[in-house]
Amino acid sequence: RQMPFTVACMGIGLVSIMGLPPFGAFFSKFLMIQAAAEAGQLWLAALILGGSLVGLVYYTRILKTLVFEERPDYLPAATEAPLTMRLGMGVLAALCLLLGLAPQLPMQLVVPVAGLAFVPNPSDALVLLAVNVNWPIYVVAPIFGALLPAIFHKNRVMAGKTSVAVLLATALLVILFGRGLDTLSFCFALIVPLLGAVNMAYALGYMEHSHRQWRFYCAFTAMCGGLVGMAASQYLLSFFLFWEIMSSWTLYLAIAHEGDKASLREAFKYFIFNVFGAGFIFVGLCVIGPFTPFSTLLLDGMAPVLSSGAAWLGMALLAAGFVMKAAQLPFRIDWQMHPALAPTPVSGYISSVLLKSAILGLIKLFMLLGGGFALAGILGGAEQGIISTTVMWIGGITIIMAALQALRSNGIKLIFIYSTVSQLGYMVLAVAAGGALGYAGGMLHVINHVFFKDLLFLVCGAVMFASHKDSLDDLGGIGRKMPFTLAMFAIAGLSVVGVPPTSGFSSKWLIYHALMEAGQPFLALLSLIGSVLTMAYIAKFLHAAFLGQPARDLDQIREVPRIMRVPMGILAAGCLLTGIFPGLALGPINSVLFEYGFMPLNVGLSGVLSGAGAWNATGMFVMMALAFAGGCWFVKRFTRLREIDVHTCGLPPETATSRMTPSSIYGGLTRLLGSERASKENRS
Repeated sequence: RQMPFTVACMGIGLVSIMGLPPFGAFFSKFLMIQAAAEAGQLWLAALILGGSLVGLVYYTRILKTLVFEERPDYLPAATEAPLTMRLGMGVLAALCLLLGLAPQLPMQLVVPVAGLAFVPNPSDALVLLAVNVNWPIYVVAPIFGALLPAIFHKNRVMAGKTSVAVLLATALLVILFGRGLDTLSFCFALIVPLLGAVNMAYALGYMEHSHRQWRFYCAFTAMCGGLVGMAASQYLLSFFLFWEIMSSWTLYLAIAHEGDKASLREAFKYFIFNVFGAGFIFVGLCVIGPFTPFSTLLLDGMAPVLSSGAAWLGMALLAAGFVMKAAQLPFRIDWQMHPALAPTPVSGYISSVLLKSAILGLIKLFMLLGGGFALAGILGGAEQGIISTTVMWIGGITIIMAALQALRSNGIKLIFIYSTVSQLGYMVLAVAAGGALGYAGGMLHVINHVFFKDLLFLVCGAVMFASHKDSLDDLGGIGRKMPFTLAMFAIAGLSVVGVPPTSGFSSKWLIYHALMEAGQPFLALLSLIGSVLTMAYIAKFLHAAFLGQPARDLDQIREVPRIMRVPMGILAAGCLLTGIFPGLALGPINSVLFEYGFMPLNVGLSGVLSGAGAWNATGMFVMMALAFAGGCWFVKRFTRLREIDVHTCGLPPETATSRMTPSSIYGGLTRLLGSERASKENRS
């Protein structure tokens, strides 16, 4: 805070020396790992990445000390460096950025020198061409527009509005200039800034009392830019470059925003895990080749230049990295998932949008790379079957493991962080199962999950904002005080369980059929059990937080401000629209299937019209609406409602309560699953 320019230059130097984009050292690290992979020395590539991981630990410690930790009072005030020193640091920082944005400039100097000592390999030209990463205007806008909120560092409202404006402008630029993308990439690139703008609008109210909000808005906007760039990438190297921007330093800054010791610890843990998982993708892209097409527009360019062993190893490494990003390895899920201490707007965004980057990667891995290798005769069905079957079982087991963790948890946000991991398992399971039904079900669940999971987190944020509580043990009976929030929770809760007419049913219905079609009845049963467990923890949250009589210290609770209610209403409308008219999402999904060479499904506005997975969601909604209207008419016409006193079992009304505590809802079942250390539940 006292030397902002100097520390900004120091931060650029630290991120660059970590080998993270968009700074120059990323490409030098890439060329070293690529050389090791081409020489068949994967142990050396792993060693380079291991050294980078060790470096991340102490470089991040320096960054944390400079940016987040409070300066001790006994130290004298620091002043900014003199102008001449700042000029030197500014030039070097600018060069770090320039060499990352335009790596071809130093390549023009070093390649001729290397050519004097070594005869170039035929593949060298492709590697050197791959470093010329394309930066479309709709990627440049959010990544560099992320600096604009810093201009309003003294006006938190203007900083937040600037972030919203940059993200909405990004969405407009995607619409105007992103039409050359394939359908899957275009849809993802459009969803990213639109949902980001919704969450930042919510943050204007939620983060009203937070400190240095401008820093959070800067990091969040740049993170969204990385996501847009990843979706728009046509080659594997550019995909990974923007993947690193999205999941490394920008994500760390957004999660660690609060700056307390617990937040910094959890953000650092998640940061290290993300970089470790990205290492698998890094080596995988070097094995397969950085110039490998990662877009259907370049599918014809995939030539059989790899051996079957290299193709299989590369696909396995990429699959491992994507599965780790989706927090799907069913061991120590608490290390893989994002921490509950993150500000709620970014928690909702991570769960609903950012983690879908892993699903996008898996879809392109199996549909594009796997299909291309099969057509080229490099890989057969047996080799790919090993990878897809392994991923399927990982997803199926994680559905159950994460749902059980959600059931035993009492943290308001922690429940739905575990829930996110469980729901991602459905998408991983569907995509790995393959076939038109599997891919359609997985992509439909991606879209549905964007709406209902973001809504659930915004509901959690509203509850915490109004009550200043972060555990279900301290809540109860707030439904009467917050009726709008209760209605939003009901819509989102029914959606995540998969109850028509909300959106979750249609996607889960397709996933069940896809698993049966793939000859995996046991995995279909696991996914059904996962839905039952989902209903259990949703009901637990509903009873413990919203139903019963409120405690005395909750009498002053009021509904959250309009700026927080409007984003929740938008997401709830999305849950209902895609539930009643699933064809709104299935239409673009059908286009994706066609572009990837699959037979499209017979879909209409009401859902799948014929064949396996046929389902008329609109007709079911009409019948349910008629039944509901008839029931309401019958109750009003033939019954008389009376208001009576609450039964207090002989206790005085002022001390009696009808509230059920979280531990009493399922009796000893949650204790059988393992005792929860409530004192260590994350706080936000």
